[in-house]
Amino acid sequence: MKIMLNLLVGCMLVLTMSCSSSDPEERANEEIDNAMEELDEAMEEVDEAMEQVEEAMEEVELVLEDVPLIVREALETALSETQSSIDEVRWEMERGFFEAEFEIDGKELGIYFDEQGVIVAREEKIPASELPEEVLVTLESEYQDFEIDEVERIRSEEEVLYEIELENKRVEAEILIDKNGNIREKYEEYAEDKDY
Repeated sequence: MKIMLNLLVGCMLVLTMSCSSSDPEERANEEIDNAMEELDEAMEEVDEAMEQVEEAMEEVELVLEDVPLIVREALETALSETQSSIDEVRWEMERGFFEAEFEIDGKELGIYFDEQGVIVAREEKIPASELPEEVLVTLESEYQDFEIDEVERIRSEEEVLYEIELENKRVEAEILIDKNGNIREKYEEYAEDKDY
């Protein structure tokens, strides 16, 4: 069987070589066509990878059953420390973490947990007037024709970040920026429901 398979492959190679053009220009064109096909396939893989990255950055709403018990218990423990009542908790998966969003005394807050229920960051909605000067300088430089829709301050043990939603007539943007004005992540898309 193995000998027959080798013989068949050998015959196919001989036929391919005898059928292929002996003209150097035609061979070069064939090689270019093959290279272009490989490039197209590689570009499709890159496009798929970029779609996966964009999906990973999106906030995904979760139902309570999607949140591990250890994470829900960690939220209960964290909230018991505030001694405030909370009517509703919204769960999302954001940047690979479980985020619980809720209101306490009229303030919109959030807590990020890892899959083990460890708090990795706390978030609160703030007015744009509370942004550091360095952040405002970057916004003026990079997003001068945008309006700020929403600002959230995210505090972890290591640093303070700001998640800022902006828009203009054509583009909606969301950036993650540190207190020194360095943009860490940005996501922009053309606004579908806007007049151009």
